[in-house]
Amino acid sequence: NGNKYFARGKYREASIMYRSALKKDRRYGEAYYRLGLAEIRLNRFGEAAHALRRAVELLPSNLDAKVRLGELYVMFLTTAQNTKARQEIASELERLIPGIFKLAPGSFDGWRLQGLLAWKLGDREKARVHFEEAQRVQPWDPNVVYSLFQVLEQLNRQEEAEKLAWELISRRKEFGPIYEALYNMHLRRRQIDQAEAVCQARVKNNPKSRAAYFALATHYHTFGPKERSNEVLRQYISLESDQAKARLEAVDYCLQVHDYDNALALLREGLAGLQGNARLTYERRVAGILLDRGNTKEAASYIDGLLRQYPNDPELLSYRSGVHLAEGGRQVGEWVRRLERAARAAPDNPVVRFALGRLYLVSGQEQRASAEFKKAMSLGPNYAAPRVAMAQIHLNNKDNAAALLAASEAVRISPLDRSARWLYAYALQGSGRLQEAHGELKVAADQAPSDPDGWIRLGRFEIQIGDLTSAERSFRACLENSGSAQCTSGLAEVLAMRGQANRSIELLQSEIRKAPQDPELRYALAETLRKSGQHARAMALYQELLNAQPNSARIHVRLGVTYEATGDRGRALSCYRKALELEPDNAEALATAAANLTASGKLSEAIPLYKRLVQIQPENPVFLNNLAYLITESGGDLEQALTYAQRANRLMPSQPDFLDTLGFIYLKKNLPGAALGVYRELVGLHSKHPNYPLFRYRHALAAFQVGQFDLAKREAEAALALNPSSHEAKQLQELLAQIDRKLRQ
Repeated sequence: NGNKYFARGKYREASIMYRSALKKDRRYGEAYYRLGLAEIRLNRFGEAAHALRRAVELLPSNLDAKVRLGELYVMFLTTAQNTKARQEIASELERLIPGIFKLAPGSFDGWRLQGLLAWKLGDREKARVHFEEAQRVQPWDPNVVYSLFQVLEQLNRQEEAEKLAWELISRRKEFGPIYEALYNMHLRRRQIDQAEAVCQARVKNNPKSRAAYFALATHYHTFGPKERSNEVLRQYISLESDQAKARLEAVDYCLQVHDYDNALALLREGLAGLQGNARLTYERRVAGILLDRGNTKEAASYIDGLLRQYPNDPELLSYRSGVHLAEGGRQVGEWVRRLERAARAAPDNPVVRFALGRLYLVSGQEQRASAEFKKAMSLGPNYAAPRVAMAQIHLNNKDNAAALLAASEAVRISPLDRSARWLYAYALQGSGRLQEAHGELKVAADQAPSDPDGWIRLGRFEIQIGDLTSAERSFRACLENSGSAQCTSGLAEVLAMRGQANRSIELLQSEIRKAPQDPELRYALAETLRKSGQHARAMALYQELLNAQPNSARIHVRLGVTYEATGDRGRALSCYRKALELEPDNAEALATAAANLTASGKLSEAIPLYKRLVQIQPENPVFLNNLAYLITESGGDLEQALTYAQRANRLMPSQPDFLDTLGFIYLKKNLPGAALGVYRELVGLHSKHPNYPLFRYRHALAAFQVGQFDLAKREAEAALALNPSSHEAKQLQELLAQIDRKLRQ
């Protein structure tokens, strides 16, 4: 029965039947195998892997079970969030592959999996060799050639890669990924004409392919002339038998590239002669586009006019709720109730579900928002917006694996949606896949070269990974393509970081002469002066900026930081307090004020600021740790402090300062055994830390409290030999005296 359901595509029912069979016989290998296949179709990959592992154990001669399990391991390698998990998965795959070759010597799948394993582990040369073996056994498998192409490019063997790609195209004209990979390789090498030729070949080889036409339209939209992009879209519409459907597809494409004017033009062309539901479909799309383009007044007027004709239309109500949010409305209770009614009236409308999820999110109901976004994803398999929203939620919650999955789906559906691609890049970054993240950010920057946002994100990422040469290149490209002051600021920052402060200052002064009233350039110059130690000049410039923008919390904070650098904590604190008057929840102002008060010994005043920071950013481990330490140091609630410290350590394990806070709390709570374990780790792993003498002192104290007096004496004497502060030296001498008394007893 399970197989019958599977054959009809009813995988959920098939899974239930296979599980029923396994309840009767836990060693029924074929049922595990079939269950694994069903779970793969249901995208429940963890359960699929469990079932296939059992199938491999019980059916050692089942080659397909081994291959399918190996493919899952490759997928898990891609999404693993830490080195240990990757190593464990790689070991499982390394144990599995020999069994494939044993059953099928010279197996195509064996070589393919070995190539994927080597590639995921960073050994590109070995991956190349394995993929070429797979190509020899089963020539021109498109997925293997596609992987081999990427490896060759990464090995800087671009000519071989290009030749390989064109050969595959001649054999498999319909295989879209190879066109995209070849196109992107040319873009990375700034070979715009060759990239255009790839798109033209794709259209010629696939005259019925929507993806081919849209790829060519994208090229012209990005690199010009834009009129050619519109021509390609209209050519696609004219060739389709269902032109109304093709027009809506072209509209969707225009929205992906944020070409709202052309999207509206296409819709208005199509509205002529339409009546009834067909006309309403187009009217809804116009309403959504007016909202997306940010003209909320026009959108509100247009949607309100339609609602007078269709007062209960769920989709129009959804768009109207979006106008409310775009206008800054945060009192969403009435709109939540209206959209809940709309969702009951149209339970299978993904647009309504997404709009309701947005309202829940704004009202602080993240779980309910997530549930609605997931419903929208299920109802709209080609609807990118809820996937983008879920990717953002997962990133906020530090769930990089889930963010990666949601963002990758959004990019697949809407490859020109840069917000989706940015989220995908940040999920890759959070998963430690920096090279891939860098590549995605480069693609996003190239998609809209005149928009500074893409270049700035790319440059910022390159600064984070320490690639200042590439960051300088990105900010220069940003400046050349957009002329934005933000690009100049970024370039100046990079020059200063590369030890070229004078060049940075000269650049900013030159740009200020061209645009003397630009506040961003003047702010960037003040920041550069501050960072280069020219505090007096920086303070004068910040003050000029404040004269023009007295309500800028950001500038008050920066002026305070500059005073702090000169040792004037009093004036610095006044600046921070002024910033907090203007923006009570400004995280930077709260953090700088709290640090200032802590350094001045005013712990009771610092603690409320850190508590507010933890409310605003509950997943920030630094704020959690600092709050825990101050509560403990000031004699506060140790249970509360322990909760904060444990959260900080879960978010950032093995961070020495966070471990020290945890150990300090254990000592204060009279839990020396727990403290001893913490300080044993700190002393063993962090000998270069500036607080190392303190770690050894507290290690000695914990050892003393559990009665390990010899260990306590060794640690106290070692700490004294490390030139601790005078206060710590006094504490150590007192502790040694106590230890000696215990040893004499």
